[in-house]
Amino acid sequence: MQKTFTPEDVIRFAYGEMEISEAMAFRSEIEDCRETAKELRSINEVRDLLDVSSGHPRKATIQAILNYSRALQIEPTSIEGLSAEMVMN
Repeated sequence: MQKTFTPEDVIRFAYGEMEISEAMAFRSEIEDCRETAKELRSINEVRDLLDVSSGHPRKATIQAILNYSRALQIEPTSIEGLSAEMVMN
């Protein structure tokens, strides 16, 4: 019986998360199936792009978030015996 590989299997193979026996069967699959080989190439390209990206926000973005946080003040208030918090900015 031949295993049918899913897109999740292609990702697992690309990230080295398959058992050796399963990876060997997958290698046979990509040798026989152009579509699976093409999908693997695409996933490898995306993985490589993700590895290269810095993944850090720009300093201006961090500063904008901090400025917004400083401007947002929550103050307790009470109206005729009721207690609530008000957002003041």
